[in-house]
Amino acid sequence: MGTSKGKILVVEDMHIQRENLRQILQLEGYTVESGENGLEALEVLKGGYTPELVICDIMMPEMDGYQLREAMRENPEWRGMGFIFLSAKASKEDIQAGKSYGVEEYLTKPVEISALIQAVEVSLNRLQEIREFEKSRNEELFRELFTRVSHEMRTPLSIITSGLSLFELESATSPEIKQYLNYIVNGHDRILALVEKVRHMQEAREAPAEDALIPTIAARDIQKLFKNIFEKRTFFGRFTEKDVDFDLHLTDEDRELKVNVTELEMILEEVLENAIKFSDSSRHVVVSGQLQDEDKYELVVEDSGKGFPLEAAEAIFKPFYQYQREVQEQQGMGVGLAVVKSLAQKNRIALTVDNGPDKHGRFYLTIPVAT
Repeated sequence: MGTSKGKILVVEDMHIQRENLRQILQLEGYTVESGENGLEALEVLKGGYTPELVICDIMMPEMDGYQLREAMRENPEWRGMGFIFLSAKASKEDIQAGKSYGVEEYLTKPVEISALIQAVEVSLNRLQEIREFEKSRNEELFRELFTRVSHEMRTPLSIITSGLSLFELESATSPEIKQYLNYIVNGHDRILALVEKVRHMQEAREAPAEDALIPTIAARDIQKLFKNIFEKRTFFGRFTEKDVDFDLHLTDEDRELKVNVTELEMILEEVLENAIKFSDSSRHVVVSGQLQDEDKYELVVEDSGKGFPLEAAEAIFKPFYQYQREVQEQQGMGVGLAVVKSLAQKNRIALTVDNGPDKHGRFYLTIPVAT
């Protein structure tokens, strides 16, 4: 069976006409569900069916086409669906009344098959163009927003940095002052790290992947990246290196990897931080790395937590998504793994997540090897 050209909901009270429409559209390659009136159509929508287009009669018992259209416009999840009236009400006044509901098309019965298919294709193409425009516009607004936010955040951060440079933590006159200065330093570093995450995510999205495919590090030197990460104050957040039990198993490989070293370090930092957050009280994190094939080197990072449900495993790389936010208040804004995804795509690193044999969460990073 081929790929569906789109999902359509047919709403028609006459059984023969409803089935004829279903068969015609299915033969054209569409996925079709149906209902005999507006109430049944709403039940189909509430049941999780998400059509791109609704083809609806007007005169129907219990809930007519006008009422269904209004009900759908009141629900934000359904407003973006296309809508075509297909009705026996064929007067000029009827057509004007139907179009006043903001429908894509108004077809009158009996309608020729070619006219129906053309109307469906035109409607779906128009909806696709609108969605692509909105996606492009939203991405542009997203870039503009974070460019401005990053700039505005850097200004006060530079002032804080200048102020902190006047103090030496080791020469603080009392433990209380030293503690509060540490709070300021950690808060400053956390905000600065967030600004950098967003900047790198945007740069990775816009940069061509080819820029990253220069062999720059031997597999055996991956251990040095972990050493650099462990020495960073901002990486551990509210923990210190002594609070986390790292277990590294990296094979001694001299093969060169096709990856940007700085960006690989950022990826590993975020993945390790995520593993710490979702580990149990032991905060035991296991990292293994070895050559898989002649052209692949795989790193696996495993936490000691309870793993991820499938839907979360697919969503955690989306910007601002936060798994179990109600019990993980230290998560921040939820952009870290979105940065990981963007940088991985730029470097052609295959990135997946699942649950290991012990039900712990596992991140897999498959890095290209120079041939």
